[in-house]
Parts: sequence; C-alpha cells; structure tokens
Amino acid sequence: MINARKFVLYSTTAGIFATAAYSTIAGVNIQLFYLLMILNLFLMMVLKRLWFPLGLFILMIILASSGILGILRGTDSFALSAKEFAGVTMCAFYFCCFFRTMDFKLVECFNLYARMAYWVAILGIVIYPVGLALTYHYRLASVFTEPSAFVFTCIPALYFFADQWQRHRTYGREFLVMLVAFVLAESSNGFIGILLGIAIFLMRYRRARLAMPFILIIVGTAIYTFSADVQVRSDDSLQALQGGDLTGTNMSTWALFSNFFVAERVFEVHPFFGNGLGSHPLSYKKYIGDVTGYEFFAGSGEGLNATDANSLALRVLSDMGLVGFAMVLWFLWKYRPTGDSELDTMSKGIWLYFFLRLLRGGQYFLNEQYFFTLFYVFSHMKTHKLLLVEAHRERENRGSVLGNFPLIRGGPVLQQIDHS
Repeated sequence: MINARKFVLYSTTAGIFATAAYSTIAGVNIQLFYLLMILNLFLMMVLKRLWFPLGLFILMIILASSGILGILRGTDSFALSAKEFAGVTMCAFYFCCFFRTMDFKLVECFNLYARMAYWVAILGIVIYPVGLALTYHYRLASVFTEPSAFVFTCIPALYFFADQWQRHRTYGREFLVMLVAFVLAESSNGFIGILLGIAIFLMRYRRARLAMPFILIIVGTAIYTFSADVQVRSDDSLQALQGGDLTGTNMSTWALFSNFFVAERVFEVHPFFGNGLGSHPLSYKKYIGDVTGYEFFAGSGEGLNATDANSLALRVLSDMGLVGFAMVLWFLWKYRPTGDSELDTMSKGIWLYFFLRLLRGGQYFLNEQYFFTLFYVFSHMKTHKLLLVEAHRERENRGSVLGNFPLIRGGPVLQQIDHS
C-alpha cells in the first residue's frame, strides 16, 4: 500500500522541477503541478492535515486590497487581479498544508529537494552534448524550458552543497556537478548568484572580508571575459542605463529595461500603492510606446515579459508601489537566517533565490516559490524557538483547518517541534 505522506512528499518535491510540464488552454498555462496539488490536497484532507494559518489570511487581505484599489482607480481589472490573487492563495495554502503534513520536518524536505536538484543537474550535463550537436549555441536547461529557470530552482541546492563541502568536506561530488551545470547554463542570473554566494562565504572570515572586493572583481572579470552572453548583456545593460535608449540591444536587455521604464512611469503616477495587483500588463500596454527604442523591437520584442515585468522587484513596484515593495523587504529581513545551523544554511541558499527573483523573474506563483518561501519562514521560527505545537491538539483537533495555529507563543502543554 502506498504511504500517503510519502506520496505527497515525493510528488510535491518532483513537481517543483516540472515547470516545463504544462498545457495552454484558452490562453492560460495549466501546469501539471496544479492538478497534482488538487490530488494532494485531497490526500491531506483525508490525513486531516489541512491548515489555513492566520498569516495567510492577512496576506489575502493585503492582496485583495491592492486589487480593489486598482480596480476602483481604473488602472487594474478584475480578471487580472483575481488570477494573481487565486494563484498566490492556492499555492501558499497548499504548501502550508504540505509542511504541516510533513510535521515541519524541514531538513528532510530540503534534503530530498537538494538530491533531486543534483539529479536534474546530472541529466542536464548528460544531454548537453546532444544540445550542442543540434544547436549552434546551446545553454544547459536540463528539464526546464530555459537556463534561468534551472538556475532559480537549483541555486539553494548549489549553495547548500558548497557550504557543506566548505565546512565538513561532504557533498563534494554534488557541489562539483551543480557548479559545472551552472557554468554550462551560462545564465547571468546564475553567475550573479555564484558571486553573491562567494561573498556570503567570505563574510565568515575577518581577513577574507578585506579581500572580498578584490576576489569578487577577479571572479566577475573572469566570467565576463569567458562568457560571450554575459559580455553582450552587460554591455547592453550599461548602454541602457547610461542613455535610456534600447535600440539595438539584445532581447534579454530589452525585456528587462523596457519593463523597467514602464514601472518607472507607473511609479511617477502612483508611487505608494502602484496600479493594483496584477495590473502590470495593462501598464505595459499603456506606456510601452514611450520607451526609446520601441520601434526597433515592435513586433519581435513587443509584449516580451509584459505579464511579469521580467523582475519581481519591478512588478511589485508597478503593482503595489513602495508600500508593497517595503513589505517584501520587511519579509526578507524579518525571517532572515542569522546563525550557522543546518537550517540557517538552507535558508541562506533560499535567500539567494529571493535575491535573483527580485532581479529577474516576476511571476507571483511558480512551482518552487512557496516551497522556498514557507521553508524560509518556518526555518526562522524553528531556529528562534517560535514554531510550537500544542501536544493535545494533534490528537484531539487533528481535523481542524483553522482552530489553534502552531505559529504562536505560549499556551497550555506546549511541545517544541524537533529540528529535523
């Protein structure tokens, strides 16, 4: 007989890497993972592990308020706002239930994710020569649709393996495989993540902190010298920043900076609350014609990343303004890892993921997004002894979706969840 808990664990973790498995119906991408979520939610209901915490309810109020404000001002639409609201709520609720089903055994969940990331990297390296034979310039993407998706999903695993090898001389093979895969992906996001990871490592040592700027410059220069893609994107980005003219730039730079200029126009009009949750496609349509160089990309590049602003930071600023962006920064600071425990190390890898997502990739709900987000929260709570459960609740209130929340201090007969 199949163990329901293990099925939920393995299917959810595998689903994190299944972003390429989707079908487009009526213009909407339906992920296979969404169907899997519905099945697993049914299993978790049977296991009496559904859980709707107070924090999720507060998030829903914030998102709904943003959408309603935009609709009332005429800068947002119900359809766009409702889509993002439903997607965020569903994914966040699912992973709340998932971690409760796993009894908040975070290390077990992350270790399985990291092991799968390792095998995904191996697969990418194995098929890399085939890609080179079929394409003039092939970049490793493994099971993903593009290299950046591979980088986003696997950067926490790379950091974890690197940390374990540096501290304990374990996971050396896994670290090497992941590093090779990241180099073959030739993603500027991946290289930025590697540089930031090196900076975090160097911060551990007092003397290394002094040499850190020189080390990062040397490594960064080497990446720029040997990667043609990084050269082109860096040069074009510098041109866009200096002159504001996107004529002749590469498509990646156009996607980022065209959305940057659109978000800038929104910020000028509604700096504090933006145009409303999910409104960026409407803002893009309204302001894209004002971007210098638009004529050069009209047709081939028009609408590129209009739905997600190509950057989570840009999209949040466009949709929810300074207030929304401040909330994101508060979240990252509030739940930041501050120690050197195994959980802290895992959360630091996830912190790299958040940083890269702020730079590039503005989707509000991806397969891996709320796995990382809620891991980040629960890891902080475990480390600071805030994640507590009422012992009798698990026996007497096992079917309660609301009821007593484990994210509280105090209460009768408390038992701290283990650190596994």
